[in-house]
Amino acid sequence: MTNVQYAPAFGNTLGIDVTYGLRKWLAVRADLALTQKNNTLLHYVYYESTNNGETTLDSASFGTNSVNRYVNLPVVLDFSFGGKARFHAYFGGYIGYWIDGHRSGGSLPVLGSEGEFNAPYEFNKVRDNRFDAGMAYGLGLSFLCWNHFDISFEMHLYYALTDMQKNYMLNMNPRYNTTTTLQLGLAYKF
Repeated sequence: MTNVQYAPAFGNTLGIDVTYGLRKWLAVRADLALTQKNNTLLHYVYYESTNNGETTLDSASFGTNSVNRYVNLPVVLDFSFGGKARFHAYFGGYIGYWIDGHRSGGSLPVLGSEGEFNAPYEFNKVRDNRFDAGMAYGLGLSFLCWNHFDISFEMHLYYALTDMQKNYMLNMNPRYNTTTTLQLGLAYKF
């Protein structure tokens, strides 16, 4: 018997944003970012083993770490209030493209040896959906420092509406790559 679970993993994001103010409290914002959407696939395998005529239930576990890099373009409405310290709430959508990936970890122990691997992910046109899109939400706090500089602390949630894989088999479970980011930013205001 096998049990498989996906667990979130940390990554990083680097980007540049452009904000256009419509009102003092409302702006349109677009962020072009290189974002890692990482996860760990945990495998738990239960099996019977026989040693000196005695059968016992045994188990093994191993994991696969996935690093997936995307180019994302969220476009959001930025609602804000305050003075030099401003609270922000973001809402909108995003599109993205899965540019590359990397897999590392172990595989099922076979005959007493464990298989380790560390390799770039090879995309399969039949299996992999490289287009990503969904809803974008966020909260933030920005501080006006000096004359034209803002320092901001933000949390963004990218709620995926597209499956990471195409429907290439019957009865497939969808895999959505929903991502949360914590961001520290420095902005110049014209």
